[in-house]
Amino acid sequence: MKVALVLVGHIRTLQSNWGHFKKIIDKHSCDVYIETWEKYGFWKDAVDSTTFTSANDKGFDEESDLINEQKIRKLTNPVYLNIDNFDDYNKFFNDESLKFEDKKWHFLRPKNLLTQWYKRNKIMNVINESGIEYDKVILTRPDLRISSEINLNEDKLQVSSNYSPNGYGDVLFIGTLNQINDLVDLNNNFENINSKLEGHATLRWWIKEKGISHKTVFQQLELFNTPGGYCKI
Repeated sequence: MKVALVLVGHIRTLQSNWGHFKKIIDKHSCDVYIETWEKYGFWKDAVDSTTFTSANDKGFDEESDLINEQKIRKLTNPVYLNIDNFDDYNKFFNDESLKFEDKKWHFLRPKNLLTQWYKRNKIMNVINESGIEYDKVILTRPDLRISSEINLNEDKLQVSSNYSPNGYGDVLFIGTLNQINDLVDLNNNFENINSKLEGHATLRWWIKEKGISHKTVFQQLELFNTPGGYCKI
């Protein structure tokens, strides 16, 4: 079975999480693909907790260090690694996110959702253009620790039920190449959304709208989007 492990998003805590990914890679002989940004980009809250006003429009700590490409390559031995500069995209995503101001849910940033699915769609285009026919694709993010066993025998798209208060979890997907391609096509369909733009609810809407055969699975996951753990400043 030909398997791709696809890591998309800020590198963040990849190095400390790598042992978890390495177990998956060794067991399933995965090819590693990484689509990331130039800074570690640790999570930062969108809202000042004392004033409840906007504190950060990017969704990550702009003062975090630049990643070291050679260290990442040495650690992960990727088939493909792409590093984009966020500032090259910032104006574009700012302009795009303005289209969804009337749909955004509370203080959530539409730009975060747009950038997330843009990068997922981008890396899947690279995989498709490679001509490699992967039987399964594990699509996740560098700051996630996966402790549960990965099931590659399920015919349906597996969607995590973790971190999903309003819909489906958006941190880990396991499916066929076609299923993952259908999933990331959300990137091209945001303007068709009639409800509030919120990551979990939007994901659930899209999977059902696209008619992707799927099942939700609770997995042993820990999201470390800061060095101290989940959403710690």
